[in-house]
Amino acid sequence: DPAPPAAGPPPPERGRPTAGQPSWPARLARRAGTAGRLASLQAVVLAAIIAGSVLALLHTTTVGIQNVAVRQLDAELQDYQQALSNHPPTADLRTVTTAYLHSHAVAAGNLLEVSQPSSWAVANAGGVRLAHDPVIAALSARVPARTEVASRTVAGTEVEVMAAPVHQSGRPDAVFIAAVDLGGLNAARGAAVQLAAIEGTVALVAGVLGAYLLLRRLLRRIGGITDTAEAIGRGRLAERLGDQGTTDEVGELARSFDDMLDRIQAAVQAQEALLSDVSHQLRTPLTVARGHLEILQRSRTSDPEEVRETLDVAIGELDRMGRLVERLLVLGRAREPVRPDLHDVDLRSFLADFSASCRVLAERRWVLEPVPDAVARFDETEVRGALLNLVDNAVKVTGPGDTIAVSAAVDGPTVRISVADSGPGIPAADRESVLDRFSRTGHAPSEGIGLGLAIANAVCQAHGGRVEIADSDLGGASMTLVLQDPDGGRR
Repeated sequence: DPAPPAAGPPPPERGRPTAGQPSWPARLARRAGTAGRLASLQAVVLAAIIAGSVLALLHTTTVGIQNVAVRQLDAELQDYQQALSNHPPTADLRTVTTAYLHSHAVAAGNLLEVSQPSSWAVANAGGVRLAHDPVIAALSARVPARTEVASRTVAGTEVEVMAAPVHQSGRPDAVFIAAVDLGGLNAARGAAVQLAAIEGTVALVAGVLGAYLLLRRLLRRIGGITDTAEAIGRGRLAERLGDQGTTDEVGELARSFDDMLDRIQAAVQAQEALLSDVSHQLRTPLTVARGHLEILQRSRTSDPEEVRETLDVAIGELDRMGRLVERLLVLGRAREPVRPDLHDVDLRSFLADFSASCRVLAERRWVLEPVPDAVARFDETEVRGALLNLVDNAVKVTGPGDTIAVSAAVDGPTVRISVADSGPGIPAADRESVLDRFSRTGHAPSEGIGLGLAIANAVCQAHGGRVEIADSDLGGASMTLVLQDPDGGRR
């Protein structure tokens, strides 16, 4: 038996760093730093969006305020012109204007003034303060050719000013000046912008903080995957992430990661078992061959018969090793994750040819049961090799005069090809274990290696099926290759 593997250093405790592995505070800082960088990036993006929104609001409200002021000014001009049209053209303009301003209500802080340059000027009582401002004085000193509207600062107040010509007797005789105080509207605009900025700041802080906490939680779970991967890299294959309690992408990643670890651990254990089995199987023929050759060397015999017998024994053991190595290579190729070379196979012709080739293997009563007239889809070469392994087993457990029967059945996408014999059969308790490599029952022949059924089962697994073992009607065992047709059945 192979010597037990040398004991290695004990696995490190979970959470304790080894050489070359960052400490727990370093890993925490790394994850916090990643979350911080991502949250900072989100903060910059959100801040840019909020700033753009506030600027757009400021621009929109400013334009809206100006439009409201212009509509007010235009309404004042229309009212004055309507009042002027109610008087004859010969009426005194100053008298008409004074009467209009006395009877027309003007909002506090606004100005209505009509002036005739270098002659007279009449303004509403509440607008006298604005009327004495140099800006208004400059506008009242001339009659404009057309209506002019502009934003000005008058007497320390931002106002929207309109200067329009007043026509009497078909000619411009005076200038109509109206000014709307924008202070109240600007205050409302400032309040709206301030409220938007406060709401944007709250949204920014809440969004960044929420993103940071979410990223920290996510990165903590991803960090668990990293820690587990590092532990596995140090040889602790039993480590698992476990149920994350969620069905999101990270939970799916954790489950897939654990499934992958299960497969890796199974593959490593299978590899260790294979190496152990192979070393045990190869050691015996090597020991026998070496022992006989050493005896021959020490005896220094010149008897040709004795030399021939020793060489026959050594060559026989080497041939046994060669068969073992070849079977292992076949088994390895069968278990490779490569899709079989699938193509349509006429089942009746395939089994007729196979049965005819088996008749030369041994003196047995060979029977081919009626085969369905069907076309199946499988790798003909691989399936033929698997069937030969089943037939080889049947030949080894039977003798001359015994019966070996080959049959087939098709059920939709499932193809079943069976080899039955009249030998001693396989006990029900051993039917699962005989599919493992190097496994043999008490009825197995001494020259067997124990790989034939493992190879056949690997071929079936590559075709989506497996080998099934049952009692045969002939009194022995019935071994069936179950193959799945990927294209869905009989044609």
